[in-house]
Amino acid sequence: MNNMNAKAILATVSMIVIVVLTLCFSSCESEHLAVESNLKNKFMANIAGVDMTFIRLDSQTCQIGTGFAPAVNESSSAITIPVEVKGLRVVRIGELAFANCTDLSQVKCEIVDPIKLPSSAFPQKVMDEVTLRIPRLTWQRYKGSDWNSFNSIVELPYYTQEGVELKIYVQDEEKRLFKVGDGNYPAISDTAINILTLPAEVNGFKLSMIDRYAFKRKHLKGCMIPEGITHIKESAFACSDIENISLPASLAIVDDNVFMDCKNLTNVTLHEGLKSLGQMAFYNCAISDILLPNTLEQLGASCFEMCPLYSVTIPENSITSIPDMCFSFCTKLCFVSLPEGINSLGRLAFEGCFSLHDITLPASLKSIGKGCFQSIDLKTIHSRICEPFLLPAKNVFSENSYKEAILLVPPTTTPKYHQIDIWNKFTKIIEVE
Repeated sequence: MNNMNAKAILATVSMIVIVVLTLCFSSCESEHLAVESNLKNKFMANIAGVDMTFIRLDSQTCQIGTGFAPAVNESSSAITIPVEVKGLRVVRIGELAFANCTDLSQVKCEIVDPIKLPSSAFPQKVMDEVTLRIPRLTWQRYKGSDWNSFNSIVELPYYTQEGVELKIYVQDEEKRLFKVGDGNYPAISDTAINILTLPAEVNGFKLSMIDRYAFKRKHLKGCMIPEGITHIKESAFACSDIENISLPASLAIVDDNVFMDCKNLTNVTLHEGLKSLGQMAFYNCAISDILLPNTLEQLGASCFEMCPLYSVTIPENSITSIPDMCFSFCTKLCFVSLPEGINSLGRLAFEGCFSLHDITLPASLKSIGKGCFQSIDLKTIHSRICEPFLLPAKNVFSENSYKEAILLVPPTTTPKYHQIDIWNKFTKIIEVE
């Protein structure tokens, strides 16, 4: 019986050995075939000055390295991992791909959505000491991936748009919004640029704002701003060479000084949806006519000061006041019709508009600031005001206007105008229907 058990055990052990050897042989054969297949699909490409080995996985994708040997020469000091090579998208990094590069000092990955990083891909020394540089607006993704093995991960300083290095930053991580500029320094270099088209979307983030000083004093002639931007902040284009600007319908707020001293800017279209124009927003530009949108709620002081405007169109029941010096020294402005809804004119609002001869004052007007028309020799003033109010000082209008201008007033209101200072200084008051 014991002999029979021993024989049975020996037979079982023999069978197990045979199965194991068969599996090992099969595995070795599979590995050999895989290696052989990899070697057939192997190709070389020079990436940022470094010769690198790739394996074609299919008609659209490839892998860096063969998976069992380094992909680059051990003397390499800088590595760039591309998005694609020879029309093939990089989707994998092989084992040991850069394991021999112990002297690496620069590692840059251009891939937006981080791919799997094998633990053996880089020497531990490199991951401890070298900063991994990644595309703009991708830091959170890399920190939550295998690439977090690098102690230091930093986004590249620029996003390249049409050959222009553009500084962009996360504005709201949760809402996936980004902005142009950091609010402290310009977003581009001093290189002359003819037209720059800002990207509407970068790496899953949508553009929503141009920050302060982004293009201030830059040699930028044209800028295409995409839909989605809602806010252009202070002095964003001030003192630049801008000639043409395309403002999107999504734009709601233009801050102070945004286009101040853009002396070549001749044409601007303001779309419905715009709510606010800041102080000196278009100060000393070359704009010849402007149509303010119905949605405008706020107009800043000196907004169009020193612009060679020929005409200004203000819709009814939009803004309620013309602020201080808003149109001062618009020397080519010939006539202005202020719509109903305007209840106040600020100090010096039309000071220096030497070509202005005809002005219409709405019935809604309740106050006019000092010096509003003081240097202008008006010829005709169309007043729809039924209850004339006290003017703050005689210099609201010029002395010549009091003597020569025709003040047209509503029926039966002449006695009221004769009773109220400073209106009673006008010598030619005529009632009209």
